[in-house]
Amino acid sequence: MAVARIIVDLQKALPPTHITVTPSAVVNGIPTSGCIVYPRTSYDVSVFLQVMTPYVLDGKVTFTIRDGGRPLHPDQEEFKNDVIVLDLSYIREIHLITPRIASIGAGERWGAVYEKLRLAGVNVVGARNPGRGIGNLALQGGLSFLSSSIGFVSDNVVSYDVVLASGDIVRANAQENPLELMPFTTVQPQIKELTYLGYVHLGAAAAEPGGLGSTSRRAHLDTTVKADAATLTAATDIFTSALDPVKALNDLSLIVSIVFEPLPISLIQVSITKSYNPFGLDSSAGPLVSISLVLT
Repeated sequence: MAVARIIVDLQKALPPTHITVTPSAVVNGIPTSGCIVYPRTSYDVSVFLQVMTPYVLDGKVTFTIRDGGRPLHPDQEEFKNDVIVLDLSYIREIHLITPRIASIGAGERWGAVYEKLRLAGVNVVGARNPGRGIGNLALQGGLSFLSSSIGFVSDNVVSYDVVLASGDIVRANAQENPLELMPFTTVQPQIKELTYLGYVHLGAAAAEPGGLGSTSRRAHLDTTVKADAATLTAATDIFTSALDPVKALNDLSLIVSIVFEPLPISLIQVSITKSYNPFGLDSSAGPLVSISLVLT
């Protein structure tokens, strides 16, 4: 079995502390195995990819990458199939290179970043959820509390250290290997624990409301539309009309919500100015609204 051979190869190439072999199991009558690799450095990631690439190119195996903000649960798919997981949660680093530039490891979480930099008297454009990981958000855009004035999270990344599929480690920024990324407080009813108005630092603002831990199960459905009243009203009507089956569950621990996140023209203009406009945004089309349906 390819996965078993890969595990042996990885164990030869990496220290034993960097690999956890998942318990063998039988799924649908088929024996399965897998492992989780915990690199500590970019070099470890390079070694991992050099071992994996020949098997992947031959179509014998796939692997998944997890940043520091995505915990695995024992009943998730990763534990049910022959799979290799590259877990970046041990690649941790937070330090100031200059008074305005911080170096952050791909395995860090935003809460730790906010706290460390706050003690130094500065802060950074990052997630509004302290449990979110760095790598995922820094690559796909990302909204922060400051986005209206200084753009998406990814717009404020000065440089990336990237491990290519070949195992080569390169630096990607505007000069070296530039990345081409793919182009109301009176509303009722309100949940008291989820409502707050006041002055807070970014770390506190990002703290998850209502005590929802990072291990809570969530389902998200997201889309982005023009800031058009008729469209937003229609989205709200669709959401409220779909609540009756959920109410019938009579589960007080279940929270279902619709979230509207404005993407003002100022954000779009800053994003276009500061980066390669990877999302193909056009400020002349007017502001946008991100709509999220969330089940917690």
